[in-house]
Amino acid sequence: ARLRNARRRFTDLPQGHLRHLAASVAVEAGVMAPNEDGSFQLTRPVTGVEALAAIARVRELAGTKP
Repeated sequence: ARLRNARRRFTDLPQGHLRHLAASVAVEAGVMAPNEDGSFQLTRPVTGVEALAAIARVRELAGTKP
């Protein structure tokens, strides 16, 4: 329930944006982190290392460690 109600504030992603809830849930779950300035940078490509780290955190949350 906590994640479904996630409503983070980002400096570059308004709450009405289509992807705001997904970004909020990812941050609340600890899968991703906003930048120090409070932005999410939705259009910035993630690096391979960032993607692997996010996948590892999702797997931990799901209880499916490799």
